[in-house]
Amino acid sequence: MILPFNAVGAGPRADSVSKLPAREMYAHSRLKSWTTKLSDTWFALQITHFGGKYSIERMLALEEYTRNTSLSRILLVVVCTPLPTIILVLCQESIPLQDPSDGWSTNYGFWFRMGTLAVGEACATIIQVAFLLDGIDLSLRQIVLLCVCVGISHTAAAMLIAAYWVFPIPFASFTLSMILFAFFVVMFRILVGGQVLRPILSQREQLRQCAKFFTVQMFMVIVYPSYQVLFEAVNQTNYELPVLLLLPALKLVLKNISTFTILHKEDTVPEQVIFTVDFFDAFYLAMCMKNVTSMTTVIAIMAVDLAQTALEMQELYQRTQGVLERLNRALGMNNNQNLLAAVRTLCETCNFDIQQKKTTTCFRVRSCIFHKLSQEGEKILENLKICSIKPSSQESTRRLSMSARISRWKRGVVRIQPKIDLAPGNVESVTVTSKVLRRSRQMNDNVNILRETLEVLFTNECLVLTEYLETIVPILYANFVLVMVHFPSVQYHSEMLGATPENVGSTIQNVLVYALLELASFVVLAVIMWRNCGIHALYQLAFVLETQWTFIQPKLVLWVLTTLTYSVRLDS
Repeated sequence: MILPFNAVGAGPRADSVSKLPAREMYAHSRLKSWTTKLSDTWFALQITHFGGKYSIERMLALEEYTRNTSLSRILLVVVCTPLPTIILVLCQESIPLQDPSDGWSTNYGFWFRMGTLAVGEACATIIQVAFLLDGIDLSLRQIVLLCVCVGISHTAAAMLIAAYWVFPIPFASFTLSMILFAFFVVMFRILVGGQVLRPILSQREQLRQCAKFFTVQMFMVIVYPSYQVLFEAVNQTNYELPVLLLLPALKLVLKNISTFTILHKEDTVPEQVIFTVDFFDAFYLAMCMKNVTSMTTVIAIMAVDLAQTALEMQELYQRTQGVLERLNRALGMNNNQNLLAAVRTLCETCNFDIQQKKTTTCFRVRSCIFHKLSQEGEKILENLKICSIKPSSQESTRRLSMSARISRWKRGVVRIQPKIDLAPGNVESVTVTSKVLRRSRQMNDNVNILRETLEVLFTNECLVLTEYLETIVPILYANFVLVMVHFPSVQYHSEMLGATPENVGSTIQNVLVYALLELASFVVLAVIMWRNCGIHALYQLAFVLETQWTFIQPKLVLWVLTTLTYSVRLDS
């Protein structure tokens, strides 16, 4: 039997050819599945980016702020936020340090630094304590008096220890922290009195949360300087890159831990966590990048940062792509290009059954921080009858299991409802019930849209603050190095060893490249937010910087003074 040529070719070889695309499709499918799982796991861990939501009050405050604030004021707020810290650092560095071998009595520059740091710690602590605990109402005069007294007492005690023990005091900022805490408690007790202190001490749960919060802060103050010591030990060795890659993992762990200590104050989570963890991460990364000489290490760090940024931008793009469209569909509008205006209209026109437990657990309505709203904004809150509702802190701080958090971000999941057979006699009752179900479904859709919008605003704020810090911190650090080489105290800064006016330009080159990369990331973020949500990134950034300046300014001053003090050889 003679077979045609095509039939002959249709033997084993043809089978292998036909199976090749199937194998490629299977491999592609498996790779896509693994990539999706890895991405979902990554975003499930990013709780500070994708694990919270705005309160309705904060959303309304942001909408009114973006509508009523001029661009010149926005730029002024964004640019001037780090200025108080810069001025304080320059004033501090202008006071020269003396040779420690001359004794403690001649080192007035070091004692001035210690006193300034103690005042900064007391100021940041009292503001944070007053926010976390109820019943603390101190005037500006009392706060200033408390901080000055703590600073003077702490410095005097340190001088006494130096006179009778040793100078320089080993790890002075850390070893004397308990003395500073004792002076803070004593001064606080004297200022507020026993009648105010007793109700404060009765707040057991809030005191426990407060203790956890400050414990994590102290842990970071220990961990990052220890990391710097480790990096200096492996600098310009084969272990340099692996140690640098520890920074992103360290940041991820600390951000998750910090978040769960402040989650009961959900509207402040981005500012509280990012202006602490991300600040330390950006500062120490810039410090390490200054000392890196291997181009391979620089490229690897840039690649890791770009990969993280690309993942975040992709997820933000996917989340924001359809939110505005669904909002407009719910409102019956076609031309609204502003997410904030649309969600405000949704709150004004749609009925939400806030009394239902399911609805109250979806979002918060009153913010944990003060926001000045217009009469129309307050009327929206009153009409929703949400002023008297206060979700329990246990609801908001309940931690999801890892599987539950990952499942929240599964994409493309379709739920198939089971088929229900109806008897002919039940048609009339089903018709009435279907109308109720239709109204209930519409309300649930509105609630889901509102919840998703509040989550998007929370995510936007986290990303905006992160990119802002990761841009300004390396820029400010590079300028600090440029200026510091001309100060007489440069010889006592451990990270400035080998830096001279002649070689300082090449020293900070890597830091400036890193800053430009972060600036480009901020621009991309701003474009995505504007195209998909109609929100100006600078407006949301300025909104946070202005409305929460009482937390941000003391925190910036404290962390900058702390990190710079740890690099002074008289302290460490």
